[in-house]
Amino acid sequence: MDWAKRRRKRPGRAGGPVAAGEAGEAWDRGAGLKTKRKASRAARSTSKAGRRGVGRGRSGRRGRRSAAPGGVSKAQTRAGAGMDDTRRRLLMAAGEVFARRGYRDATVREICSLAGANLAAVNYHFGDKKGLYHAVIAGGHETGEALPKDQAALVAAPREALRVFCVAFAKKILSEAKPEWHGKLMAREMAEPTEALDEMVRTMIRPHWEALSGIVGRVLGEAAEPERVRQCTQSVISQLVFLSHARPVLNRLFPGDDWSVRSAAARGEAIAAFSLAALDGVRDAAGSKSEGGGECSASR
Repeated sequence: MDWAKRRRKRPGRAGGPVAAGEAGEAWDRGAGLKTKRKASRAARSTSKAGRRGVGRGRSGRRGRRSAAPGGVSKAQTRAGAGMDDTRRRLLMAAGEVFARRGYRDATVREICSLAGANLAAVNYHFGDKKGLYHAVIAGGHETGEALPKDQAALVAAPREALRVFCVAFAKKILSEAKPEWHGKLMAREMAEPTEALDEMVRTMIRPHWEALSGIVGRVLGEAAEPERVRQCTQSVISQLVFLSHARPVLNRLFPGDDWSVRSAAARGEAIAAFSLAALDGVRDAAGSKSEGGGECSASR
């Protein structure tokens, strides 16, 4: 059978039957028109993109949005800066709320409202309320001053190392970079300890305690018995911490007192001098007792 001559019962434009060959030709013409239309649209799109691409980056956008060195666009840089700003505002607002209400009574809603941030921002930046609180506690100890233990480690002589430690510690805890709520928050944390205190002891307090006790032990020399070193270390650190915790009392005892960085360094120097004199006395007293005990044993 000649399929080319076979007629189908399909209505044509005029309502009559259409030959198979004619139908195929019509289909080809339609497909061709569609192909031409697609090609034309693609050409116009390419032409427009080319005109728009003048003075633009690889993305086809204007140069001000093109990729910056390192593959990060300026828009991404601005977004990152915005996220950093949101994180900073959340930390400051959370510190104020936690200091005023305590961890248990503080709410994420109040913190976000004070920070001018979305409720979801806490989960995004810190995971949850507990993560935010831990970040606030840790952030309160981050100032521009280098860590006392790191500064003292650079000094070989134990007496000078103690002086460096005390000055660095005093400058750190009295730093003007700390917000007003920090002292109140730490006092509340000491009165109502949370898991954050365990983390702070592990990451901040214990390393400094061990560094200072090592210095004290070297100053004491042969008199450096474990219990004696612990008590002397506690005495030195208590003088330093007193400057921070008792500041409201000191302000009332001595109105208008200077709390500048220079003053903090002078206070650290005074504590170091006092502590060195005390350690010398402890060492000499321990040596006298040892010599006295030896003489008694010999006389017997």
